[in-house]
Amino acid sequence: KDEKDMYSLYETRGSEKVVLDTIPKGEMNLIHKIWKSWEDADTQEIVRFTHEQLPYAVAFEGEIIPYELITQEDPEHVY
Repeated sequence: KDEKDMYSLYETRGSEKVVLDTIPKGEMNLIHKIWKSWEDADTQEIVRFTHEQLPYAVAFEGEIIPYELITQEDPEHVY
């Protein structure tokens, strides 16, 4: 975390840290909230949940799922 409340994603290459991207504090908090909600779930439970969501159900194999489709989902099933 830096002085602007941005979190850095980085990888280590030898002794050098290479910054890959930065995440604002609000987004990092959301990531943490989602992680806490699913930390005890197994892979199949997560897969089942995502495959039951509208965006996944209406997409064709290999198609990029438009982010806007999630606005049609029940808010109780959106993170």
